[in-house]
Amino acid sequence: MTLTAGNFEAFRRQAEAAITSEGAWIVLFDSGGQQLVNTRITYRTPLPRTNPTRITETMRTQRISVSDLFPGAIARRLIVTVDVPVVRNGESKYVLSMALLPETLTCVLEDCPIPADWIVAIFDRKGLTIARNVGAARFIGQPGRPDLIAEVRETPEGAIRNVSREGIPLYNAFTRSELSDWSVVVGVPLSTINAPVRRAV
Repeated sequence: MTLTAGNFEAFRRQAEAAITSEGAWIVLFDSGGQQLVNTRITYRTPLPRTNPTRITETMRTQRISVSDLFPGAIARRLIVTVDVPVVRNGESKYVLSMALLPETLTCVLEDCPIPADWIVAIFDRKGLTIARNVGAARFIGQPGRPDLIAEVRETPEGAIRNVSREGIPLYNAFTRSELSDWSVVVGVPLSTINAPVRRAV
């Protein structure tokens, strides 16, 4: 209702109340890419106009979209966004975006009960590392191994043997999201997989 009435101040208060992580914030755009609300910065601070391509496409399709990694205009860091069209009477009026720092997604991985020697990574459409449970600070924004990324692009899910960027031989299983086209890759060291066989021998 606050957006229908054009009450951006009230909407900002609602958006701020919905944020539960310092690594996430909400941005409201008009059809030209002008930011109308940004919960990351102080209220009434002048807001920039961003490249409208992503916003225009979301408004045209009226579908939820997920970005690749890109440098945020306000954050001045790599971010990803989930963009949702705000539709009134069949017409797109605004785009509501949830922006996330990659570190926020890495924290999600770190909180999962993943065995200590496994390597789990999330890649965007371009094959850039969005999140990683091991060595995140070093690898976020960097491309994955070419052989792995080529395999991930070829099929929506599968497995491949390769070597991690730390030089560890791995057995990688992967799946690609239909919504975002991001890929999640789980790498298990070959030494871990082969350990039961060695013990049996």
